[in-house]
Amino acid sequence: MKNLCTLIISALLCIIFTPALASCQSATTKPKQDTSITYVDKDGLWRWKDTNKELTLFGVNYCLPSGYTYRAVGYVGASHEKTIDHDTSHFARMGFDAIRLSFWGDWQTCDKDGNLIQNEHLRLLDYLIYRAKQKDIYMLLTPMVLYSPQWPEPEHLNKSTGISKFYKKAQMSTDPNAIKAQQNFLYQIMNHVNPYTNLAYKDEPAIIAVEMVNEPANPPTKQQTIDYINALAKAVRDTGCKKPLFYNNSQTKWPPYMEAVKESTVEGTTFAWYPTGLVCGHTLKGNFLPIVDDYPQTREQNLSKKAKLVYEFDAPDMAYSYMYPAMARTFRTGGIQWAAMFSYDPLPLAYCNTEYQTHYVNLIYTPQKAVGLIIASEAFHRLPRLKSYGSYPENTTFGPFRISYQENLSQMLTEKLFLYSSDTQSVPPNPRMLEKIIGCGSSPIVRYEGTGAYFLEKIQKALWRLQVYPDAVWINDPFERPRLDKTVSQIIYRQWPMKIDLPDLGPQFEIIPLNNGNSFNTNTQNASFTIRPGTYLLKQNSIDTSHLTPQTHFGRITLGQFITPPPQNIKTTVLHEPPRQIATGRKTTLTASVISQKQPQQVTLYARRTGHHFFPYPMQHQKGYQYKVELPPRLLRPGLLEYAISVEIDNSTRTFPADINGLPADWDFPPVKLWELTVVSPDTPIVLFDAKRDRKQILLPDRWHHVRYKKDFVPGMTPQSLALRIEVPSLETPPQDISCRYAFAERIDTRRQDLKNFDTLSVRIRADHPETKCQIALIEYGRYAWGTTLSLTKDFKQIDIPIKNLELLETAVMPRDFPRIFPYWEKHSDDKLNIEEIEALQISLSARLFPDRSNQPHAIEIETIVLK
Repeated sequence: MKNLCTLIISALLCIIFTPALASCQSATTKPKQDTSITYVDKDGLWRWKDTNKELTLFGVNYCLPSGYTYRAVGYVGASHEKTIDHDTSHFARMGFDAIRLSFWGDWQTCDKDGNLIQNEHLRLLDYLIYRAKQKDIYMLLTPMVLYSPQWPEPEHLNKSTGISKFYKKAQMSTDPNAIKAQQNFLYQIMNHVNPYTNLAYKDEPAIIAVEMVNEPANPPTKQQTIDYINALAKAVRDTGCKKPLFYNNSQTKWPPYMEAVKESTVEGTTFAWYPTGLVCGHTLKGNFLPIVDDYPQTREQNLSKKAKLVYEFDAPDMAYSYMYPAMARTFRTGGIQWAAMFSYDPLPLAYCNTEYQTHYVNLIYTPQKAVGLIIASEAFHRLPRLKSYGSYPENTTFGPFRISYQENLSQMLTEKLFLYSSDTQSVPPNPRMLEKIIGCGSSPIVRYEGTGAYFLEKIQKALWRLQVYPDAVWINDPFERPRLDKTVSQIIYRQWPMKIDLPDLGPQFEIIPLNNGNSFNTNTQNASFTIRPGTYLLKQNSIDTSHLTPQTHFGRITLGQFITPPPQNIKTTVLHEPPRQIATGRKTTLTASVISQKQPQQVTLYARRTGHHFFPYPMQHQKGYQYKVELPPRLLRPGLLEYAISVEIDNSTRTFPADINGLPADWDFPPVKLWELTVVSPDTPIVLFDAKRDRKQILLPDRWHHVRYKKDFVPGMTPQSLALRIEVPSLETPPQDISCRYAFAERIDTRRQDLKNFDTLSVRIRADHPETKCQIALIEYGRYAWGTTLSLTKDFKQIDIPIKNLELLETAVMPRDFPRIFPYWEKHSDDKLNIEEIEALQISLSARLFPDRSNQPHAIEIETIVLK
């Protein structure tokens, strides 16, 4: 009966859709000859038509023409066209050759019936295609997004008129009228003629593929899914368009759905990957390289004859620069031929990261991550398809690439290219052969104190182009809830020392400013000089550059190109987080970043024992904005240390963290907030977790976790303490577990050498029911979890566990990847716990610990976890 109903529905769909397309066809011109420049062969390989070579393209998603991004660019008073100009120029600067056009056409550029509306959103899409094409960037067009373009603003303000305004997401693939409207829209937008190029989208060579709809809610049966896919594909094909068509693969792992995609008429399928989850709400800490060893979805046999692209990927909520090349490596191992990071922050919005809270990349405002993405592009283009590089940590070196969690480093090193996202000590094999250096920080070739990215590229022997971007300093967590009036990354134009050791330039060379308005003059001495953000020519005196101008083409950009926000007045501030504890008898150095427009005349740390007078300790400039001071032994007695940092600029002094005028040693210095530091003896227990202190940084399951739970903070063993309460009504639903994680690595680094002196893990904990159990585990850098199972009581109890009794446990994958690719539990093998490499705690309330009571409510309360 079900099969009969499916056949009847399919016949009705054909009857309904055919007249709609016929009416569209009669209103348009005759399709032109095939203008597509790529094709998918019988084995599912995506190839260039002119050479038959396999296609490999890498870039970003870009959302400016529609959705919130369109509105926000207007909110800040920026020009949409100029923003597109600037961002596409940066894409070319970064070496990207792909953009996914994420376009809310189904909401904002059509009516309920799918009739195309000529409006500002469509005009900006036209303009973006025109500009990207000029930069030799190829595009994947995704004309329907389905999700509301009003996000993150209130939905009642949504003024959209399109199809998705009137149909729920699930209806878009099942309701005949909704499907008919989508066909109508696809047919009309593919026939739309771009006034900037005079080409219809169906005939635009730079649009090399069409992903007809973003993340659909698929129908309940295989045949309905095939019918939906083919109905959308027919609408595009009926325009005469022969570009490869793609359909989503990442919204379900239901086997019949994979078969439906296989049996459909589309040539390819699309994947998404967010291995660190989505919208954690704060910057994630810890080593996430082990979770990107593999991307098993790409090996789905039903899709083996389909071309594969990654329409969205990111390592959300991460500040590190090492993840992108690792993901590119894994994509190539899985046979992916196109990948686009989601989503690039347009230049006018990147200071606040309001576009997507959980994603953050921009060349100017996130230079280390941007250079990591540039290196990922190189890896994606260079690594052979389907080659495996093993598992972590062996796969941290692959081809000419190296990644490191401990160094927060992505690196590429060949005879001609040297790219690095952080300081590196790697030495090029032959510096005379180098042609391009892209970096953040310093290397044996370039020493630089600023925090912005720089590009050093050879034009000819003894003639190089140097581009130095302004400093970017993160002054707030970019992954917290954003606002347009909250700056998360501060741009600063400062002069810094730079040294370039290139054999063909030698120790003395000329530096000629190139970009518009740049009149900065500087001289070299022993290959060292002072530099200000801008674009320059570096040359030997004998080199003639009279034929070069700022407008001279240089690859996909011009020699003088320098696109950055204008300089702004910077308020001086000090960025510093006190160590949790320091031990007596140890050399102790405190560091701070002094963010200012000018180099301070003096930076001084004022410290005192509680209740005593302040004593000044001058801080030494390390490099850039960084200062340090070694504390004298007389201060380092067990007890509480209070301190502040005073910054003198232009004979005016401000003291932090209170940010007030004056010095702490002044007689009238008011009682204000001070930093505090506890000094302890080396045998003092190390508090790894304190619920009251650490409650804002606990990582818990996200909203896609199927097990319901409640989190709260309740009184602990003492009136002054708090305990983390985790409560579940039942653990019957897979994965039958609630695990949480707390990453403490950076907070205990000043006591790391003491870790080996402790032999006991002490936990203060209770449960609502005496049969409830939980697991507590220490996690190492390699994600190995060493722990034990605790039997609990209704009263708070301090449970002491000998470290030698901890066993190797499975690690809960947290945060959960999206879409769900990996099993919830991660298995490892290791010989023994390396206590000096622990970085996080794992707390698991799991049904497998009490299988007979999995359907009952459970709750645990944890106050502290201590090494002693």
